[in-house]
Amino acid sequence: MPSGIEIFSPDGQLIMDGSGRYARVIEMFDPFAIGVPGTRSYPNFSPDDINAIITQGRSRVLTLTQSGSTFSWEYADSYAWPEFSGEARITVFVR
Repeated sequence: MPSGIEIFSPDGQLIMDGSGRYARVIEMFDPFAIGVPGTRSYPNFSPDDINAIITQGRSRVLTLTQSGSTFSWEYADSYAWPEFSGEARITVFVR
């Protein structure tokens, strides 16, 4: 009997099945633990295949940029934003 996974939205639309290719997480880290501004390089990955997203936190807004296989982050401004009270995280993944 074949096995697999299918995930549907509440309205019955197929969101994901086990036959596609999905992102693979390479690393998740707290940018504040490394330092701001900061950088992290992934030389073993093609710049076209790698991407990252940032989850804001610690009351400061960060910007995230990519140059080749290197990601850099820095403060977006000098203000504290209480809305971003959780933990910050950068997630790097292969598309």
